[in-house]
Amino acid sequence: MSKTYKIAGYTVNSKGLRKFRVGQDVSRSELLTKQGHTDIVWHDLPTPMTKPQARAFMEAGAVAQVTQSLTLTMEQALSKVPSRNDRGHFIKREVREQMARELMAA
Repeated sequence: MSKTYKIAGYTVNSKGLRKFRVGQDVSRSELLTKQGHTDIVWHDLPTPMTKPQARAFMEAGAVAQVTQSLTLTMEQALSKVPSRNDRGHFIKREVREQMARELMAA
């Protein structure tokens, strides 16, 4: 028997990438926040679902209005991309723009 979940949603991890998440209740937000996640958005699932079912439900447009609002413009994506790497060196503009495009596609 597969594990089922009651909520599904998206978060932005510490690297700025948007990730699909599932859980039993919104208390999962506390752990994700401690791990550096931001922009945590949860949606109640109509019935308990497995992770693949929840992903399909979310992508099928059941919450299309909300996920469309999560789509970033280039300026918003660039603001989420760090200007310096972990060593403190500046990241080239071209590299930051590529990272922003990847963030927009996620």
